[in-house]
Amino acid sequence: KELIAKGVQEMCKQFGIRKVGTGGYNARANGCVERFHRWLGAALSILRNRTNGDWESFVQPVIFAYRSSINDATGFTPFELNHGRLPKLPYDAIFSHDQIQDQDPAVYYSKLVQELKRTFALAREAQLKTAMRNEERVEGKKFKPDFSPGDEVFVWKKSAKESKLCEDDRE
Repeated sequence: KELIAKGVQEMCKQFGIRKVGTGGYNARANGCVERFHRWLGAALSILRNRTNGDWESFVQPVIFAYRSSINDATGFTPFELNHGRLPKLPYDAIFSHDQIQDQDPAVYYSKLVQELKRTFALAREAQLKTAMRNEERVEGKKFKPDFSPGDEVFVWKKSAKESKLCEDDRE
């Protein structure tokens, strides 16, 4: 496990990825994961109804369909962001003339890293544009307090039992 963790850290450093860890069972912190789970649940529910309960055999194809579909926020497929290329489908194996086997591994690796860096930069740009659009969309709906000097304000401070974020808040 430690070797994998160090590998992920090195990859994140090489591609400028800021990795954020979250606690388990925290739906707010894992919004992307929760959206995927909602989508997966809906897709498998449809298959369960159409296949008389034999949905288990369709899990891998459904996940592949998700991974090979363009994400609205990034403009790329999850497969492309993960592997630096579009997925090879059976059609591509039959009609493609792209011969990866003939490439020098060092050349293939350098092209792959270059393509991933380009793809990540474009995905970050698309995500920023999406975030800005979302911010503009909710800007008018935010609560803006209107306090005046002398107004009474109730301030709630979590106790040490309620908060695991700040150790110095313990009383």
